[in-house]
Amino acid sequence: MLLGRALRQAGALPSAVKRKAFTARVIRVKHLSTAQRICPVLDLTLAPLDLNLLGLMVHLDRVHPTITANSNGGLLGSCYAVSPTPAG
Repeated sequence: MLLGRALRQAGALPSAVKRKAFTARVIRVKHLSTAQRICPVLDLTLAPLDLNLLGLMVHLDRVHPTITANSNGGLLGSCYAVSPTPAG
């Protein structure tokens, strides 16, 4: 507050701010052709772990990897995030 008042008195800041409406033209809208499906593949929690990798000591406190598959994200994503087959 004091810094703003000092800058305003020095002429570095305007005394009043005028508001103007902001408009932006939309050039292109992306339409999704198919519904995107995100599916959980792996949710793993490992306790603290000490590893000896050929003399290199590695200590991991807690590891929690989470892997999800995106149906529109590529080959593996489309394989793991398949739509359920309708029963009948």
